[in-house]
Amino acid sequence: MDIQIPNADGTMLVDTRRDRIASRIALGRRAAVYIDDPTANAILRSYSAAVADPRNELVHLYEIREALSTRFVGEQSTRAAVGTSAHEWSMLGRLACIEPLLQGRHRGKHTGTLRPATPEELAEARKIAREMVEGYLAFLAKP
Repeated sequence: MDIQIPNADGTMLVDTRRDRIASRIALGRRAAVYIDDPTANAILRSYSAAVADPRNELVHLYEIREALSTRFVGEQSTRAAVGTSAHEWSMLGRLACIEPLLQGRHRGKHTGTLRPATPEELAEARKIAREMVEGYLAFLAKP
């Protein structure tokens, strides 16, 4: 749901749709600068695949974590480099690998019924993955 809040003269103080589009454009511009970096290329392809393949969305979002972990050789150094908290790191892992979700990585390991991820769970996973992508692009931009 998008929200618009105008001030008294009609100027938009808050426009979530406008802000979301501007954020996507800015991310695309930053990404284009580093597309030749193998890790940036991999995580951007995974991010794009998550959008295009909702049935496997958590698989693709987790690929971002994996690619960064390979680049920085482990959790601690990855989290430090891209600015991801331990909670966020664990949450993405839990959603993609542990919860019995239809969009998750280990669907065949769960006995019983799988459930679809809730909109809140997907939003959380997307937010974490996007922050990891943005964190890596910021890492690359450092002199």
